[in-house]
Amino acid sequence: MNKNFYKLLLSITIFLLCITTSYALTKADACNILLKAAVKWHFAAKESPNSYYDCVSDGREHKHYFVFDLHYRSKTPTGNNGSNLVGWYAVDRITGQLFEWDIANLKLGNVIDTKEH
Repeated sequence: MNKNFYKLLLSITIFLLCITTSYALTKADACNILLKAAVKWHFAAKESPNSYYDCVSDGREHKHYFVFDLHYRSKTPTGNNGSNLVGWYAVDRITGQLFEWDIANLKLGNVIDTKEH
């Protein structure tokens, strides 16, 4: 093989690494996407000004997604709040697309529309 082929191959490899690295979301970015959608679409059954959404990583490494359990927490817990789990969600690491997460089968559920209408 000639030198130009190797130069081209190296250039393509570097280019692909740059694209993947520069556009990949952090876990914090993914959490913010989920939090914004939760507030916008009122994911919690009963919202109050004294509460807030909180996303917690599921603790597993998923190749293509960040997976979170979304909670709705009271700023002043009274001890009688019951379960504060809203649901399980996944955010695509590259595109930022939000999905429901099927926790029982560990797979993607429905797409959640995060676009402005």
